[in-house]
Amino acid sequence: MEFFEVVHSQRSIGKFKPDPVPEEAIWKMLDAAIRAPSRSNTQPWGFNVTSAPVLIIACLVALTSPTSDINSLFAGASIDAAVQNLMLAARAQDLGTVLTTFSIWIGGRTSGRIRAA
Repeated sequence: MEFFEVVHSQRSIGKFKPDPVPEEAIWKMLDAAIRAPSRSNTQPWGFNVTSAPVLIIACLVALTSPTSDINSLFAGASIDAAVQNLMLAARAQDLGTVLTTFSIWIGGRTSGRIRAA
């Protein structure tokens, strides 16, 4: 898919198909995410991946960019570019995504399957 077609057709998806997501597609999304720019090249992120359904959860590993003040609205802003790259890479592969914050729904589905790297 051509870049601007990807950008112009990106949408949040509310209902997902039960089809399996190829492991290669997941790796392509993660590769796109880790290539995102970050302030001072800090790359303060990590990714937790679960399957059935596939959930990729972007996690801050350090509040360094552009501020380390946890009360700031800008704390951890560098992760935004990584998440956007991941979502665009998914769209380029005809996969749907939705951007959300951690919620009870996600917590309940991942409980016991996520551990620190």
